[in-house]
Amino acid sequence: MAFKTFNAGDVLTSADVNNYLMAQSVIVCTSGTRPASPVEGMTVYETDTDRYVSYTNGSWSEMMTMGSWASYAPGWNGTVGNGTISARYTRLAGRLIVFTILLTWGSTTTAPGAQWQFSIPVAAARNFVGSASVFDSSAGRLWTGSFRALSSSSQIDRIFVDSAEGDTGNANRSWVLNSNTAPFTWAAPDELAISGFYEAATG
Repeated sequence: MAFKTFNAGDVLTSADVNNYLMAQSVIVCTSGTRPASPVEGMTVYETDTDRYVSYTNGSWSEMMTMGSWASYAPGWNGTVGNGTISARYTRLAGRLIVFTILLTWGSTTTAPGAQWQFSIPVAAARNFVGSASVFDSSAGRLWTGSFRALSSSSQIDRIFVDSAEGDTGNANRSWVLNSNTAPFTWAAPDELAISGFYEAATG
């Protein structure tokens, strides 16, 4: 429905109210009380999720989250044991996803036998990279690094950290975190922190 300019003296019909006012305004409701018969382009603000959604191509698509972060299960391929793992994300500007993951090692936590992998909150449009850091609690040292994520499998595929720790003669300064001893011998309460942003595959 196109925009309509009302003039003085025009009769405001029920069709005008429904088509030009109700169908084209930002509706405030909950995620469970959205309009049952939406029209293309209808926009809703959900009070229970703090997000804007728009009805596009026959379905509701998230446009933007207003200051609200949601938790998700990051699906690590190691064993958390008595450690902890938490992950949160938010959606900004339609397809921009911002997320964080924090793994705190416990006495029964074990790393996977292969490269470390974590799932991302929503599927990515393409491969992307982000930042990672690991904290050796016994030595009080923070190791910085990065990760690569694959859109084809919707997961963080490899995590690299600086392994030389100031050794400028080391030509290969990156390790893949794929064992309990890289880049140090992991023990409680060591930490791995991951953060990044990327384009979601869908709105």
